[in-house]
Amino acid sequence: MKPTLQALIKGQLLTLFLLLSMYSLAQTAGVKGMVTDSVSQKSIRFVNVILKRNDNTDVNNTITDELGNFKFTGLDCPFLK
Repeated sequence: MKPTLQALIKGQLLTLFLLLSMYSLAQTAGVKGMVTDSVSQKSIRFVNVILKRNDNTDVNNTITDELGNFKFTGLDCPFLK
């Protein structure tokens, strides 16, 4: 059975959509870490962490948890340059 032109176009559009979807997913990133005291090396809980661009503008902010951990997710890659 020979595929029709319409079926070929649908297949190509589906392939293009999947590739673009994967590309857009690859363009986000995350940053995580732990805030510690420089002397005691103990974690510091409930402190404000601000993620900034090179031009010093804020991108996002969060607060560390009870163990001193923080996480930023879903960031656009240009913010990390």
